[in-house]
Amino acid sequence: MTVSVPGTASARTFRAAGAGCGAVDASTFAAPPEEPAAGGAAVDRAGAVFSATPPAGGGGSHFGCTPSPTALCLLGDRFRVEATWRNPRDGTSWSARAVPLLDRSGLFSFFDRGNPEVAVKLLDGGGVNGAFWLFDGRLTDLEYELAVTDISSGERRTYRRPAASLCGGADLDAFTNR
Repeated sequence: MTVSVPGTASARTFRAAGAGCGAVDASTFAAPPEEPAAGGAAVDRAGAVFSATPPAGGGGSHFGCTPSPTALCLLGDRFRVEATWRNPRDGTSWSARAVPLLDRSGLFSFFDRGNPEVAVKLLDGGGVNGAFWLFDGRLTDLEYELAVTDISSGERRTYRRPAASLCGGADLDAFTNR
């Protein structure tokens, strides 16, 4: 993958180094400041807009999950997903901000809602193994924990991801598909 800074000659090519979860390079480019956008969203220099407002016409609400600034409601509002984070360097911790994307996915940010730290996706794998599948992808080296609740059954699962790891996770048997 080649990453370049528009309007400059700055570019860097990254190559996968065998099997693994990814890598972090915090020194390649200087971070430009973010610009505020309408409605409390943030716009990065590439023009990507991240908003904490649920997308219009989201999933049908037949299970009763209510989204909040710290909770995603996924798959027809059947699942409530919340995240907390902790910085082991200074001990700070807090609830992550939820950034809804689609009925099956969303993001969590820790410090600035325009800077996603964790991506979450829930899929209905019932036709394959009779279960719902949870995937999370990390964009941070901080510790985080996901709490996922199946509103229809009340069952709750917790997924902890340690600091300094570059791997997210996958649970292909997260909840029974009833």
